[in-house]
Amino acid sequence: MHRCWIGQSYISCFLTFSGVEKSSEWVCIHLAPIAKAGIPIIVVCGDADKTVPLAENTALLEPKYKSLGGIITVIVKPGCDHHPHSLTDPKPIVDFLIEHFKKTS
Repeated sequence: MHRCWIGQSYISCFLTFSGVEKSSEWVCIHLAPIAKAGIPIIVVCGDADKTVPLAENTALLEPKYKSLGGIITVIVKPGCDHHPHSLTDPKPIVDFLIEHFKKTS
């Protein structure tokens, strides 16, 4: 099942699998055009997330996006479940946004 959330300033997509070989069957239709357009992605996730498991989502997204030439930064919060979504210190997120905004302006 493919699920997507579109927020005010981000798009978060993930796939869930049922009896599928993730390494060969995983496809995200919109990933190649996003990488080709040079859109950087930042992901903040917990390694104990039961809602959007790291191994079934970001761990698949990151290498695929990089293989397409995309820029992706992943920040993994040790021991964290799905909430809270942000970081105690948001500086790494702000720095990412500033760095990539400067490249496009």
